[in-house]
Amino acid sequence: MKKEVLFYQLNMPRQNQLSLFDDHNKTIVDKVSDFIQSSQSDNKDDFNEDNFYVDNDSSSITQINRISTDYLFGSYGKLNRIKDSNLMRGRESKGFKVVPLKDLLEDFTYFFLDLTSLKLVIIKNSKIHNIKKGFPNFLMNHFRLTSLYEKIELVNLLSDEITNSLGAKHQVTKIKYSYQPDKLPDNEFVTFREISEIETKQIKTATVSIEFKTNTIIDGIRESLDRFKDHKDKFKEMKLDNDQETINFMENQVSKKAFLELKEDQLEDEDYIFNQLKKFIENA
Repeated sequence: MKKEVLFYQLNMPRQNQLSLFDDHNKTIVDKVSDFIQSSQSDNKDDFNEDNFYVDNDSSSITQINRISTDYLFGSYGKLNRIKDSNLMRGRESKGFKVVPLKDLLEDFTYFFLDLTSLKLVIIKNSKIHNIKKGFPNFLMNHFRLTSLYEKIELVNLLSDEITNSLGAKHQVTKIKYSYQPDKLPDNEFVTFREISEIETKQIKTATVSIEFKTNTIIDGIRESLDRFKDHKDKFKEMKLDNDQETINFMENQVSKKAFLELKEDQLEDEDYIFNQLKKFIENA
């Protein structure tokens, strides 16, 4: 199976205010080094609370699997609490005997961060939506970087301006767009609104997703972009997807795609995934 790999560059502007802890000249590498020394001095095993960061606001958890002053490798996940009211249970793969599910379920993915280049690669998991906010929070809070850096942003690494890379014809697999709540057109949802007697002011958001047959080619993408600019204030999101890239009309960016080939028995093979993500970083 193919798993898409996301590439980011960390943008970390320095904090202007002087730190009260006399560490203003330190870097993230210094802080990671402090963390490693502190963990080793406590004589803890590899599986301890220092290797986890839980963000209760976003129900996310970051686990450090391997760490050095050169890199961080681990997993980032979204926690889902199992409630007694949910009709959900586990079964054995052989015999299908019912087995209990305990406490929490986690949708997760793997990441590799190069601490020298500040490049980050993450295996995409469509069920995780908050990583651009959650991962910087992990770095800031877990390694105590707030006195050093004003903020941490994840910037798409394999991106370019649309005008620099977009041809006249383009292959497309999906187009997705969302309207601003106060800009809903009267002719888009006429049938549903007539049946349900819904007023525009009652709609919080409206998203349209159009999926195309394989190898569909659309002419005049540049012209479409020019027309879109005249109506940009009506949309919250406008994206065009194919197997090689995502075109974000709102941000005027084209993001290239890369893929990791994974067999079923490699999904939790930490050594294999570590080495593959490391190669992606080296070639980025």
